[in-house]
Amino acid sequence: MKYHLVPGNREKWCQSAIIIVVSLFLCLPVHLDTGCAYAAGRAGLRNHQAPEFAPLPPMQRFLSGTALNRRKYAENIRNANEFLSSENHFRIFWGNDIDPWDANWHDTDGNGTPQWIDVIAQALEDAHAIQYSQGFAVPYGMDRYALDVYIANTGMEILNSETGSWEKVTISSGYFALTEINEADACAWFVFNSDFSNIVSSSDEMTVLRVTAAHELFHAVQRSYYPWNDSSKISNARWDKEGWWFEASAAWMEEICEPDANDYAEYVRDFLARPDKSITTFDGNREYGASVYCGYLWMKYGGASLWQTVFENASSDGLEDSIDSALSQSGGPSFYRSVAEFWSFAAHPEDTWPDGALYKSSSAPEISQTVNAIPSDFSVKRFSPDRLGAYLIKLDKTIEKPAGLTISNVSSDSAWIAAMSAEDVTDPITKELKPGIERNLSYSGSDSYIAIVNVSETQGSQNFDLGIDEGDVNDLPDNDNSCDGDNTDSGGGSSGCFIDSAGLLFFKIP
Repeated sequence: MKYHLVPGNREKWCQSAIIIVVSLFLCLPVHLDTGCAYAAGRAGLRNHQAPEFAPLPPMQRFLSGTALNRRKYAENIRNANEFLSSENHFRIFWGNDIDPWDANWHDTDGNGTPQWIDVIAQALEDAHAIQYSQGFAVPYGMDRYALDVYIANTGMEILNSETGSWEKVTISSGYFALTEINEADACAWFVFNSDFSNIVSSSDEMTVLRVTAAHELFHAVQRSYYPWNDSSKISNARWDKEGWWFEASAAWMEEICEPDANDYAEYVRDFLARPDKSITTFDGNREYGASVYCGYLWMKYGGASLWQTVFENASSDGLEDSIDSALSQSGGPSFYRSVAEFWSFAAHPEDTWPDGALYKSSSAPEISQTVNAIPSDFSVKRFSPDRLGAYLIKLDKTIEKPAGLTISNVSSDSAWIAAMSAEDVTDPITKELKPGIERNLSYSGSDSYIAIVNVSETQGSQNFDLGIDEGDVNDLPDNDNSCDGDNTDSGGGSSGCFIDSAGLLFFKIP
């Protein structure tokens, strides 16, 4: 992505007789925790295999100046080197068992430190400067400590004070990095792999290393607001519903900090290939593609300030209510309407996102119906949308007649929002589908895209029938906005606005 809004991981295949380690931070192996495939390299908060070593006590930072407690705990770590980042925010440890042929571990600038360490240190400092300049809280514990970074699989060992045994600092070769929380000292710490060549091409390793640093650091920022690691405060059931946002927002933060990397685009393509699946799906892969929704909110409804409001309230109020409240405070739509808007734009991403052309492939976005002439009728069963998923339709620009869209044969407890957008449109039209009321949504000129979004309270997909016929604008009442409103009206069904059938009018002006 070439624009700068500021100056300035993923794991596991399903288990069978053989457990395949795949992983979760950008593109290949995973682990073996709960049973479904993670995006390669990415480890996932609360889902990865925990490191098999205990971290050293953190090094204190004194806020009055740059004085530091430089205790190295030499008696508790061996075969190790230590490096303090330029702004004293990160203390990095690595071992001496390094592949001498790996150019990434050569001291290319002659400063006495391998390039891999220099890049991690600078990337973390750069990411911190950007994230802090946007008004986000400091990473968890940084107000008191330099945050520790361990480079795994380099031969260093740490003494376990409880067992008296030396433990090697290792992680799966399929991981890029992990973010962990030291509960005793209330601070974050990190484990980075020493080599990404099992996951990405060697020419991409340094770019991915910088992206990974931005991603993992933002997880530590998130922890300053929301106790994502603490199952006593955030139950597993709740985390399954809310965890997607924390990976998705961290993936978009990669773009904020490293706008030319575009690493996230591959996940967005996978995401847009299945619009019927919910944006909130948290399966080790899809949440990274949902970064594009977080990015949509960032670009359109307040950037960092909106995100901050979400993070500040998510723990106490719940994630979806927090997004809804943050949107309201920024003058935006309800959460449900923002999802509908998003899906209508996602049908033609090149017209909305600066990197939108990269989101397209032969299978993405999935436009389930292209309507070239009316009348047109079809049943939606194969790609019937889950809650907060969408069914995407393209209306060809050659249809210059008023078109009435009718949804029918839906369950009595379902609820729907339709959104329509087109090229060069900043604000899409969103309407809740109401029984017996046809709604006039008009655009002129180019192709139009309709997202039919399931905003039911119940989980699971919902089938429906769609009929598109020529409409008569003169026979229709004015748009009825009586059901437009807050989150409850938009999706709960409690307002009585959603039943078996509803009509929309789409009016194309030649």
